[in-house]
Amino acid sequence: MRDLAAARGLSGLIDFRGFVADREAVLAALRASDLLLFCHKTAESPRVLIEALMTGTPIVGYQGAYPADLIAANGGGQLTPRDDPAALAAAVAGLARDRARLSDMIARAAADGAAFDDVSVFAHRSAVIRRFLGR
Repeated sequence: MRDLAAARGLSGLIDFRGFVADREAVLAALRASDLLLFCHKTAESPRVLIEALMTGTPIVGYQGAYPADLIAANGGGQLTPRDDPAALAAAVAGLARDRARLSDMIARAAADGAAFDDVSVFAHRSAVIRRFLGR
């Protein structure tokens, strides 16, 4: 991925951090972002999606039961068909062109994230895992 970014002249625009242990640094990065782009292809419940919503950062990525459940109440994100990178790129480009829509989605993301704290995040993720992945 790093080689592809370099070949396309994007090295200065993309930061491949990998795992970041400092939770406050993660939350600060989310707060400074316009959106969180994700492309999970497996049934999982990544905590970062909830953390993004908690910071008022919309989630934009592939359709799945877990992210759909997170934004069902207020629409704090946009989901595209799984394995369709063109649709995902179009969603991001559309939000970049329509700042009013993005601004509205930021408010919706904050509303979707308002229900979560450390305890409820764990409870929610556990319930989702039990519901969608079985025992």
